Amino acid sequence: MTPLFSKNRINRIGEILTDAQASSAERDEALALLSEWRSLHWYPLSQFYMMLSRNHVPKIEPTGIVAQRLKRLPTIIDKLKNRQQTMKLARMQDIGGLRVILSSVTKIRRLEERIGQSRWKHQQRLNNRRDYITEPRSSGYRGIHLVYEYQSATKPEYDGLLIEIQLRTRLQHLWATAVETVGFFYQESLKSSLGSDMWLDFFRLASALFALEEKQRPATEFQNESKEALSMRLREYMERNSILDLFRAIPLLSAKFSTNKGVKYLLLRTDSKTVSVIPFEKEIEANAVYGELEQSANSMGGIVQVALVSVNNLKKLSWAYPNFLLNTSDFLKHLDKMLR
Repeated sequence: MTPLFSKNRINRIGEILTDAQASSAERDEALALLSEWRSLHWYPLSQFYMMLSRNHVPKIEPTGIVAQRLKRLPTIIDKLKNRQQTMKLARMQDIGGLRVILSSVTKIRRLEERIGQSRWKHQQRLNNRRDYITEPRSSGYRGIHLVYEYQSATKPEYDGLLIEIQLRTRLQHLWATAVETVGFFYQESLKSSLGSDMWLDFFRLASALFALEEKQRPATEFQNESKEALSMRLREYMERNSILDLFRAIPLLSAKFSTNKGVKYLLLRTDSKTVSVIPFEKEIEANAVYGELEQSANSMGGIVQVALVSVNNLKKLSWAYPNFLLNTSDFLKHLDKMLR
């Protein structure tokens, strides 16, 4: 069986969605096709998820978190627009994404080595491997990204779909989700390194301090600064810009949801005041409702975010996705501890 979408067809969908001259009918059709193509990633994503959560992560750290998600449609389109000269939709490697969160850089390295030695039939795209721990992004982002091309003798219709695995320490994850939370609440594209310099500079400084705490190299511009000098610089910066007051203005949301054994997928919907979590046992039902809620959210602009996720321990949802609860408390606790 051949893949359900050719690369040319996928790229054409992306071109329509970034074309200001496209008609509303063309855009609606392209959005529907994008949603359909995205949903195809659930099967290979789930296969990687099971291998990681059952065979690999427990051997390194039994309490490690494994989470999976499909990339949100607005995020896909924004990424295409921001990188219009270089990015093609068929080459976007994180439509289906897995995230593993462990307690230390040492364990992250051990897990990557273990994954590399496994007998997966799927092809790792070594050219797409990114070690942002050794060489952090200029934004301050840190973590390791691995990309695999799905291959299966029994499910050839999914062959060629790309799955990205992100490996992060808890400290790296706190930083990254704080960026997302602040960006969502204050309606700034901080995750894409867009928005106010005040926030971008703050997160760069915080990342450098977090890197030194983990005995790793910070981004290039901070590599000649000591931990003490960075701490003083960050304290002064936070006071000058009333950063803590801006964080305190973000409400901490809470949500109750079923943690029954049959629940495999969680649909998250967050605005600036409330969060709802809808549990599902079946992927088909979850995807259908996801599409409906996403359409509704798109009509409201950026004030609502929706995501379909799965976590190896449902009780750790708030750890895996604190940004959906607008929760930056752990990030601030760690930051305060390092600034003392």
